[in-house]
Amino acid sequence: MRYQLTPRNNWGPFNQLMKQFEDEFFAPLSPTTSVASPRMEWQENEKAYLLSFDIPGMKEEDIKVDMKENTLTVSAERKQSSERKEGESFRSEKFYGLYERSIQLPRDVDASGVMAEYNHGVLEVLVPKSEKASAKSIQIGKSGGKISEKFQEASAQKVDSKH
Repeated sequence: MRYQLTPRNNWGPFNQLMKQFEDEFFAPLSPTTSVASPRMEWQENEKAYLLSFDIPGMKEEDIKVDMKENTLTVSAERKQSSERKEGESFRSEKFYGLYERSIQLPRDVDASGVMAEYNHGVLEVLVPKSEKASAKSIQIGKSGGKISEKFQEASAQKVDSKH
C-alpha cells in the first residue's frame, strides 16, 4: 500500500488576512488600479453625521455625491493626461481612474438636508438626522468651512443642554 503525503498549510487564515490587508492598503497606491476607495472619517453627534473623505487633487466638478435611501455614495474620476513628449523618460505613480465609496448610514437620516463641501482635497458631507429617510442628489457648494462649524455647533448645543 502506498501513502501519498498531502502538504498541510497551517497558515491559511493568516495568509488570507495578510492578502486582505495588502489589497486594502496598497490598492489606492497602484497606478494600474481602475477603482479606488477614498479614505474617510465618520463623526456623529445628537443631530447629524459628518463624513470626511480624502480625495486630493480633484476638481469639485469631477466629484459626485448621491444619497439613495440611507446609502451615501461618493465618486470621482481622475483622467490621465495624454501629454507626453517624444524621447523623454516618463514615470507616473499617481492614481488615474475612479474613486468610489458607498456608506450605509443608519435609517434616521434626512436626505433633504444633506450638505457637501470640498476644500483642500477633503470632501465633507453633513448628514442631518431625522425620523424619515428619502432620496436626493447632493450639490457640492462653497460655504468657507461652514460645514465643520455647523457640526461643532450642534455638538456644543448638546453639551450646553446637559448643564
